Amino acid sequence: MKKNIIVGVSILFFIVSFVTLKDYGINWDDSIHYSRGQAFLQYLISGRKTYAKDQSRRSYYQNDSYNGTYFLKNDSAHPPTGDIFSAFFNYIFYQKLNILGDLDSYHLFIIFVSTLTVLSVTLFAYEEIGLVGALVCGLTLATYPIFFSESHFNIKDPVETAFFTITVFSFWKSLQKGNWIWLLTSLVFCAFGLGTKFNIVFLPFILVPYLLIRYREKFRKPGVWIRGIPKCYKFMLIFSPAIVFLIFLVLWPYLWRDPLKNFIDAFGYYKGIGIGGINDPRYFLFKKINLFPIYWVAITTQPFSLFLTLVGTTRILFGKLSKRKTEWLWLLWFLVPISRVMLPNTTIYGGIRQIMEYVPAMALLSGLGAKVIFDWIIKNTSFSKYTIFGILLILFIPQVVVLIRLHPNENVYFNFLVGGLKGASQKKIPYWGNSFGNSYWQAIRWLNINVEPGAKLGLVQGTGSNVALPQLRSDLDFGNMNWTGMNRGGEYLFEMIYGGQNNAYPYVWEYVDKVLIPVYEVKVDGVAIAKIWKNDLAHTNSKYQKLEVKLWDYRLESGEKELNIIFNQSETITRFFLHYIPDNKCTSATAHIETSLDRVKWTTELESIPAIQVSVGNLPKDTSPFFFAARDLKYLRILFPDSDSCFLKSPNIEFWGLK
Repeated sequence: MKKNIIVGVSILFFIVSFVTLKDYGINWDDSIHYSRGQAFLQYLISGRKTYAKDQSRRSYYQNDSYNGTYFLKNDSAHPPTGDIFSAFFNYIFYQKLNILGDLDSYHLFIIFVSTLTVLSVTLFAYEEIGLVGALVCGLTLATYPIFFSESHFNIKDPVETAFFTITVFSFWKSLQKGNWIWLLTSLVFCAFGLGTKFNIVFLPFILVPYLLIRYREKFRKPGVWIRGIPKCYKFMLIFSPAIVFLIFLVLWPYLWRDPLKNFIDAFGYYKGIGIGGINDPRYFLFKKINLFPIYWVAITTQPFSLFLTLVGTTRILFGKLSKRKTEWLWLLWFLVPISRVMLPNTTIYGGIRQIMEYVPAMALLSGLGAKVIFDWIIKNTSFSKYTIFGILLILFIPQVVVLIRLHPNENVYFNFLVGGLKGASQKKIPYWGNSFGNSYWQAIRWLNINVEPGAKLGLVQGTGSNVALPQLRSDLDFGNMNWTGMNRGGEYLFEMIYGGQNNAYPYVWEYVDKVLIPVYEVKVDGVAIAKIWKNDLAHTNSKYQKLEVKLWDYRLESGEKELNIIFNQSETITRFFLHYIPDNKCTSATAHIETSLDRVKWTTELESIPAIQVSVGNLPKDTSPFFFAARDLKYLRILFPDSDSCFLKSPNIEFWGLK
């Protein structure tokens, strides 16, 4: 009966996740993962590198340009095991049975393995600390905002978390009686984890210290202890690295041609993004230790779960070691993923979803904290255990309410410590509001319902692969080349809004923020996490509802390494075309642009010449355009690194502005 209750938490998690599946979009880089999964699945089950012409039902992501022929030569980055499994779910539930939609069938795999995560940690907690701790553990994990949200659409992190969790749980089970079947299960899922992301290579830093704690007394007589291990278990343990790598190799056909070289290349990818890269420590550095990860956990965990985790952690640190060996496994599991990205020169970005494997361990610590509180109240008060148990469950109601209120944007949750999402945005917490592509779907739903037939669409910054194109209305023309700038061609632009945007295209970002008025905003807690703009005169800020005309009242002065333009009066500039006469001796180095109203205070433009800011058609090779988002200026100078710049060869410049 008690185990049925435990399993019930997992079943409820699956049902709720499945019912809400259509409310979510895709992770912003999942499109290529789905295509790769299909290509490798096709190759593994049929040996074919291309797709059959007579296929009765075909996934949108079975792309002839990205088929087995392509990926067997050009694969890189994350391994494809999770991609292949999700493609298999698509193959069964969409292509063969047609009982789920194309995209939903990929996502079914993610909620399936996420459900296994919930089941594994609740069983783990039940066997070690009983029913109360297990239920609280399961509820903590099921209501953890980023886990619940991304278990619907993130093909990497929840999947890696599932494989990591089952690996640890199975290994722990195998130690109880030297059970080789549980050990084999652990090795298989370890290989699946390695084949999804390389996070699991840090597992020894969890298991080895735990084994030293668990068997510290037996190490005094290692010979006797080792002889007592079952032979089959001992054999499998010795060959465990080979078993894991063999499964990993079989599930990544790209490695087959040159396993060592291609594996080293993949390892190099992780080294590149994991060390000395693009992290944003800001004020989180303390003597080269990056405190951002632990800070992020503190501000994105629901308060009750955070409190229970602290109680559980305190119990482990100050309890008797002889009775708390498994709990040290949980604590190590929680600390190692977080601490490894706090070390000097390590990288973490986009929050800490990339190390989501800490979440199940946190849930176990939370369950332990609940058990500690439950036992203390039973011992020191007259409350019945049913009353205390009921109160503990009631305290989870606010966590469920938060999920309902934020749905389907649970992964942008911040707690009261920073004032919610609004406080996080005001405090400029890095990556506030980053939905990792999920909010695109909410923008697309509005576009599908509200825009005119044949409307043109484009993203401000993202690429076409960031959007699930099958979700778009079939008549809509989507492409970033639709962006027309100040020509105001009537296209719709949409994009996610979050802290720490790369802003690879400063001109278009300044243009939409300054010149246009949003026609729709996806808001959470009053904060926009996605916006839609229409680039036409009607949706232009009243200050800029003017015509763009060619300007004449200025003069050009050439210097040794600069061009100076002086206007007779301040103007609202929208663009210029710099014409020049190149020759074989001139250099093509970039030039920087500065503007001023008074020739005292200068502003340096974020983009340089030459720049790709907006599609302008076919221009002569001796012409370089540059666009401004309605910049008020009287003086402009173009600074070159040397006097041999091609742009200085007989320059002629034309300006346009708003009048």
